[in-house]
Amino acid sequence: MRRAALGGLAILLVSLLGAFVLGVLLFNFVLMPRFVQQGRSVSVPQLTGVALAEAEERCTRLGLLLRVDDRRFSAGVPSDRVLSQVPSPGATVKPGRTVRVHVSLGNREVTIPDVRGMSLRQATLQLENANLAVGRIARVYEGGDAAAGGQMVQAMRPRPGAPVTTGGRVDLLVVVGGNPDGYLMPDLVGRAMEEVRELVEQRGFRVGRITYRSKAGVYPGTVLEHVPAAGALILKGETIDLVAATPN
Repeated sequence: MRRAALGGLAILLVSLLGAFVLGVLLFNFVLMPRFVQQGRSVSVPQLTGVALAEAEERCTRLGLLLRVDDRRFSAGVPSDRVLSQVPSPGATVKPGRTVRVHVSLGNREVTIPDVRGMSLRQATLQLENANLAVGRIARVYEGGDAAAGGQMVQAMRPRPGAPVTTGGRVDLLVVVGGNPDGYLMPDLVGRAMEEVRELVEQRGFRVGRITYRSKAGVYPGTVLEHVPAAGALILKGETIDLVAATPN
C-alpha cells in the first residue's frame, strides 16, 4: 500500500515536471517570439525602380508581404519594374504589413498611321491622336501659289504601319507651294536654350529634336550643337535640331 502511494506520488511529480518543462518550451519558442515580434518594427525598403522579383525578396527578408495592385504601360520603364509603392520607402511598420506596388508593363507600341497626302496640320493632329509626335520636317518647294497648294505630306519615316513606342517621333517630307526665302544658318552654339528657341520661332523656323548631353564646365541648358550646322542654307519653315548641356 505504501509502495503504491509512493509510486503514485512519483508519477505525479514526473507529470508536474513534464508539464513545467513543456510550459517553459512553449513560452520560449512560441509565446516569446510572438511578444518580441509584436514589439519589433522594420523600415520599408526602396522598391521603386526595382525588378519585381528583387522587390519580393527585399520584403520577404524583412517579414513584409508584397501585393501588386496594378500593372500599366509606362514609357521608358522596362517591364516588371516597380513604378510606385505604398507605404513609401523608409516608413516604419510592423512585420507582416503588406506593401502595395504598381508595376510597369513596359512601353506601349502603336502603329504609325498613314498621313501621306494630308496637309501638315491634318498629319500633325493624326499623329497626336496616335500618341506620336512630329519629328524633323523637310520641305520641298514647287513654286506657284502657296495658298493654293498649301503644305502637303509627301513621304514619312518610319513607314506607315510600322510599330513604334508611344511618344515616338515621325519625320515628314512636305511639299510646299510658293517661292521660299533662303537663309544662312547662324551659329547658335554657346547660347541659352530658351534664347535660341525664341529666336528660331520668331524667324519662322521650328525647333525639332532636343537632345541633352553632359559636359563639364558648361552652364546647363547651353546649346552645344545644332543641325543644320552654322553656314548651311536653310529655308523658312524648316526644322532645327538642338543638342544642349544637361539641365539641373
